[in-house]
Amino acid sequence: QELVRGADVVVLGRTASRESFWEEGRIATRIRVDVEDVWLGSLPTDQRDVHVVTLGGVIGTIGQTVHGALQISEGERVVLCLAKDHLGRFWSVGMSQGAFRVAGEPGLDALVQPLPNAPRLVGKPFAPIPVTLGELYRAIQEAARVR
Repeated sequence: QELVRGADVVVLGRTASRESFWEEGRIATRIRVDVEDVWLGSLPTDQRDVHVVTLGGVIGTIGQTVHGALQISEGERVVLCLAKDHLGRFWSVGMSQGAFRVAGEPGLDALVQPLPNAPRLVGKPFAPIPVTLGELYRAIQEAARVR
């Protein structure tokens, strides 16, 4: 519910590209995600991708790691809970917690959360819990009704 409450849009898509850049002396990465479906919120009707910004990345021989930041590889299929900042850029809600990796092919999808690099904030370590995309979709729609 917290992830949905903080999201402007929730999308299902596939990571198409990653590009790191300098921002105020730090490295950030812009990830382009080709959108398969919009589960919550809306995008302009002609927009079929979103650009998500995350902290950390590599430029040349210089790398910066930000623990807990969203890190998804090119070609990965994901569900992302996204919020816009004051500059209109999308960020993952709760850093890596707002991303769900999809395993399997369409029609046989299973969801794996958390992502492998997700931090353990409190309590016992998370164990990946396989669920279906349909179950996640229904949970997001229910959480949206409550927000």
